[in-house]
Amino acid sequence: MHKAADETYTMLASKLHNALVYYLKSRNIVKDDTKGRSSYDQSRRVTNEEPTDFDKLVSLICADRLKELIPKSCLDYILAQEKDSWLKHDDLATAVTWLRMNLVVRLSRHTTLSVAFHLTRKH
Repeated sequence: MHKAADETYTMLASKLHNALVYYLKSRNIVKDDTKGRSSYDQSRRVTNEEPTDFDKLVSLICADRLKELIPKSCLDYILAQEKDSWLKHDDLATAVTWLRMNLVVRLSRHTTLSVAFHLTRKH
């Protein structure tokens, strides 16, 4: 699975997660919690329930795959931040999106400043 040009990293992380969940369910690898709801159920975020170890494993697999698809500059920063714990797939996607936007803003400011400097220089 690859990132499409018009796809955000959040969309990609969601696509990876959904594809893995679908695959696991198709192979009858399902972990049900005590309330009869699948551990894959995303509604637990709304209720702030703790994710199960199975949920964490699915997220870890998705995060690791996502790391293979992000730019090296972002990956280096993310890995430096993950020295004590790892980011869930959705948090990783948010961090990559933030880093990429920050880089674009920096580059656009630098380019604007460079162009302005060049235009104001006396030849």
